[in-house]
Amino acid sequence: LFRELSKLRVHLSLLPYMRIAIDMVFSVSDYQNAYSHFVLKVFNYLSNRHPEHEFIFLFDSPHEDFIDLSNCKTVRVGPSARHSFWGKLRLHVKIPQALSKYKADVFVCGGSCSLATGIPQCMLFPDLAFWNARWGFSKWHFASNKSHVSKYLSKAKTVVTGTEHYKQEIIHKYKQAKEKVHVVY
Repeated sequence: LFRELSKLRVHLSLLPYMRIAIDMVFSVSDYQNAYSHFVLKVFNYLSNRHPEHEFIFLFDSPHEDFIDLSNCKTVRVGPSARHSFWGKLRLHVKIPQALSKYKADVFVCGGSCSLATGIPQCMLFPDLAFWNARWGFSKWHFASNKSHVSKYLSKAKTVVTGTEHYKQEIIHKYKQAKEKVHVVY
């Protein structure tokens, strides 16, 4: 994953370090879900292995500092993303403001990208649940996901998923270049 993030900043190669902003749209109390656990583990590992870079964790609700490293910072960027309207406001207005304020070089986001920033984005795309289990979503939510995901995938400089199967689905369903989609275990 770090190799993929480094590729995003080729034009920033003169910088002695990289500021990586990570959207932690879930609260720390959600550690138990697999996606949250994966993101926390990956970036805890990366921040330990790369003390020369700064990691900025962007939360949508009050949180505890869960990583006690000098190269990590936690920031609350509201409003809470639990409702569609507030989530879009946060993603397309508040997040770009925070990225600018903290001078982020790369933005790592989960499932959706901000369409309102020019900062390179790495989209973590764990699965295609809304395609494979349509019964779990309302008609509006399904239609919204279907129409927006292709925009988000197009905006992302790189897409990271957890399995080769999901990589192939992303390439097939969304006509993404296979060089853009990467598998990380």
